[in-house]
Amino acid sequence: MTYPVIAGKGARLFDDGEVLRRLELTACKHTRSGIVITTYRPGPVPA
Repeated sequence: MTYPVIAGKGARLFDDGEVLRRLELTACKHTRSGIVITTYRPGPVPA
């Protein structure tokens, strides 16, 4: 199960009415307790 968390300040990642786009995985870390922390960035805007 994945619980997405968007942390930080600045421009919104998902604006209302924005065209959905894919996210690209940029990092993946496994903790000793078995938690997997994944980091994504917005992918290309669909044509």
